Amino acid sequence: MIYATITCEINDDIALVTLNRPEVMNALNTQMRAEITHAVRESGKIARVVVLTGAGRAFCSGQDLGGGANPANIDLERTLKDEYMPMLAAIATCLVPTIAAVNGPAAGAGANLALAAAVVIGADSAYFFAGIYSHWPDT
Repeated sequence: MIYATITCEINDDIALVTLNRPEVMNALNTQMRAEITHAVRESGKIARVVVLTGAGRAFCSGQDLGGGANPANIDLERTLKDEYMPMLAAIATCLVPTIAAVNGPAAGAGANLALAAAVVIGADSAYFFAGIYSHWPDT
């Protein structure tokens, strides 16, 4: 299969799935979620391990809220059920071990993506952010 938002290469029984939207820090959109799901499922049938990583300076910045889409119009229940759950399940139940090679920020859904893998390895630049940050004044 030809992918538009990821790359998938299999060398020496190692499948390398790279999130490839560095211009948006590999933010997840509908197409990317479908491509990750497909690549992990198919690679798990061929390779001995599947490695997930991100192109550029981020692993995955989470849900793509750009592109002119209004976040208020997202059908969150459908998106979670039909897109996120199959993607995360494909990683968590892959026929072979999965490794998240986190090369930068893994935020929101990106943190969940990494944590679905059997093993998470973080570069010095890796960090995880899942939740709402609030700065409290010192007073």
